[in-house]
Amino acid sequence: GHPVAALRTGGSAFAARHSRDDRFVDWLGEQDRSAARGRRDLYPLLRDRLGLTESEEDFVEAFMHDYSSHFRCLDGVLAALGEVKREGHRVAVVTNGSPWQAQKSRAAGLDDVVDAFCISSVEGVWKPDPGLLQIAAQRATSQLDGAWLIGDRAAAVAAAAAAGLRSAKLPCAHHRATPTPPPPPAAAV
Repeated sequence: GHPVAALRTGGSAFAARHSRDDRFVDWLGEQDRSAARGRRDLYPLLRDRLGLTESEEDFVEAFMHDYSSHFRCLDGVLAALGEVKREGHRVAVVTNGSPWQAQKSRAAGLDDVVDAFCISSVEGVWKPDPGLLQIAAQRATSQLDGAWLIGDRAAAVAAAAAAGLRSAKLPCAHHRATPTPPPPPAAAV
């Protein structure tokens, strides 16, 4: 799912709870700058704009719950993953994200079509370290030999190269460029 869409719908729920309208949601989207700013970096801006008095920890917990629960897969994704599974392939999601990625996955309906889910901040291993891919393969009761890694960030392509896998790079306009580009993917979507 797209983080900007989730921020918009999650932001609407947040705005309603704080008696704000769509102008506030538009402002939130502008401050977020298409996911370039970390979600925790929004708290000082929101605190000042809304006059919040709750602790940062309580605020972030409530905000991330709203935001994460509004993730949805783009049209066709769940059907395509189901087809991949019917053809006998194993599917794992490997992310350099926070523990909130698990809630995003559930909200998007991925739990029904994914064999394993590995979150770097939970596992203590971050892409491009291929160790995260090994954990995913073990959980999916599979091997990395012959696997493809499909991702939207340079770290995914670099992890694939480090593990000797083929990779495909998805276009993603909301991510920043990396200073050291990884080896080119085998395919670009």
